[in-house]
Amino acid sequence: AVLVGELTLLRDEEETPFGRSPSEIIAESADTPGPLLMGLPVGHSHRNWPLVLGALHEIEATDQTATLSLT
Repeated sequence: AVLVGELTLLRDEEETPFGRSPSEIIAESADTPGPLLMGLPVGHSHRNWPLVLGALHEIEATDQTATLSLT
């Protein structure tokens, strides 16, 4: 799986930054057979839920929702 946090400070002023959406750019670049989960409240955003590096996490995902937990 590829986990992507919230992308809140894009620098391009165009209506569609960089000519494509962030999810399109990442989906084209991500080389994984698993899910691509975007918009998670992790990283450098107002909602910054920490991911524990080196720990095992479990992801349960559907087309509409995802749950991430420590195992």
